[in-house]
Amino acid sequence: MLAQLRKMPGVKETYANQQGTLLAVALAANANRQAVEQQILKTFLKFNAKPKLLTGEAFQRALKEEAWRPGKRIAELSSLEFRSLAIAAIRRFSQRERIGPDVTEKLVRIAEQEWSKLVEPEINKASKPASRIDWHRLRLRHAEVVAEQAGELLNPPQVKRLKETLSARAAPRRKSR
Repeated sequence: MLAQLRKMPGVKETYANQQGTLLAVALAANANRQAVEQQILKTFLKFNAKPKLLTGEAFQRALKEEAWRPGKRIAELSSLEFRSLAIAAIRRFSQRERIGPDVTEKLVRIAEQEWSKLVEPEINKASKPASRIDWHRLRLRHAEVVAEQAGELLNPPQVKRLKETLSARAAPRRKSR
């Protein structure tokens, strides 16, 4: 959504807070504020979102207290989050399997390196928004690659369980009704 908002006439930049619960739109100097607001509302409706305009104290507090990220960096931030989830899954796996700290750190390094190799080309594709990156496919591929390389560190049943652990976190979420 941020990429769509950023392309609107009169919009200079878009931002999201770290949690992704708040959006901010910076207008260009010559922008017609009311026209831009109407376009933004239409975009929100396309996404079935219910925007709430912050004003006064709530607006000032959000500007001051939130960690704002430019819309252009959302894919990068999503990548960092997915990488963090993979590392946490590896650490839990290592604990369950009673794997020592040296091997655990090697597995973490493998996961970090392979995630970068898989994701950086996607993020670096010209103007590809985070919503257009197939995160599910990347996470499944990451699970495969890490498991393959873990074969040098783990026994075959552990490799299988590691791949299952990393693949399970890549399962698409079901929409609640």
